[in-house]
Amino acid sequence: MKIRDSLEYLENDSQHSILSADIKLMGDLFFSGTLYVFGSITGNIISTKDSNSYLILEQGSQVGGEIRASNIAISSQVSGNIFAFNRLSLKKTAVIQGDIHYNELEMEEGATINGNLSAIEDNKSIMLT
Repeated sequence: MKIRDSLEYLENDSQHSILSADIKLMGDLFFSGTLYVFGSITGNIISTKDSNSYLILEQGSQVGGEIRASNIAISSQVSGNIFAFNRLSLKKTAVIQGDIHYNELEMEEGATINGNLSAIEDNKSIMLT
C-alpha cells in the first residue's frame, strides 16, 4: 500500500492512529482499529483480541519486537515474530527477521523472510487477553 493510498483510506476509517516518521517509540504498543506506522518501534505491537484490527507498517518504518494483530501489511523491516490472525500481506520491500504465524498470507516478489512460516490452526489459543 502506497502512502497516498494509505492516507486516502484514512478518510473512510472511523478509528485510526498514526505513528509518524519522526517518532521513535520504546515500549509495548497496544491498539485497536487501524494503526499506520511510519516511524520506529522497539517493543511489541499488540491489537485488542476482539478487534478486526489493521496494522500498516509503511516503507521506512522499523519494528523490533513481536507483532500480534488481525490484519497486517508490511512494507518495511521487522525483527521479531509476527502473528497475523486473519491476513498478512508482505510487500516487495518487506524484510522480516523472525517467525511468521498466519491464517492467510500474501507475499509480493522481492519480500524477504529469515524465519519459519506456520499456519495458524486455532486463533483463540494464541491471542493475548
